[in-house]
Amino acid sequence: MKNYKAWRFLVSRNQYLDYRTVVAPDFICKSSVSSILAREANGDITEKYSPSYHEIRNPEVGDLTLAFRVIEATAQDTGIPGNGVLKDSFGREIYLIEGIVFREIIHDHDLVTWQKLEEIHKVLVNDYREFWEDTVYSQARPSESFDFPDVNDSQQLHKKPESSIEKSDSREGIDMDNIQINGETQISHQDSHNFIKSILQILGCPIFILLKKLSGK
Repeated sequence: MKNYKAWRFLVSRNQYLDYRTVVAPDFICKSSVSSILAREANGDITEKYSPSYHEIRNPEVGDLTLAFRVIEATAQDTGIPGNGVLKDSFGREIYLIEGIVFREIIHDHDLVTWQKLEEIHKVLVNDYREFWEDTVYSQARPSESFDFPDVNDSQQLHKKPESSIEKSDSREGIDMDNIQINGETQISHQDSHNFIKSILQILGCPIFILLKKLSGK
């Protein structure tokens, strides 16, 4: 099974500050380019079970692939006091843009499942609670890498090859007098014998005379 290196990331705003990168991969934080995530990861509310993918090519950190979703930040989900969707000081609803960063271009857009994003969310929501009270700009919180298994690769590896011909070790149930090929019933051996016998009788030649001549007797 193939494993990718992956990092968590989060982009959002709080009651005081506008959208910014809240959590970024440690290598991006070290390169001081965490703002690229806030610029590149955006959009409307994500349709459930359909994560978004976005490629980034940056001279400082190389090729990246973002797999993420955009969801509403709610008081119930985040544990922040309030009701319904959280809002900033201007009354604007707050979204969480959360997901995974791969340090390579990923072509398989079925790699990251909605369930995996749910798992990531449970970790990132803790970072968001800390960010909620920030009133001045601060550096993004660094996230460490983790192994991300390619489940699809494993399934392909263990998938049994399909055969266009079904083999059986048993001849039970086969009607040898009525074998079908390509959906059409073929003339059986017995039918062929009877057909030849009928033709010979029509010609007025008894079978035993013909057989005697053929045998040379």
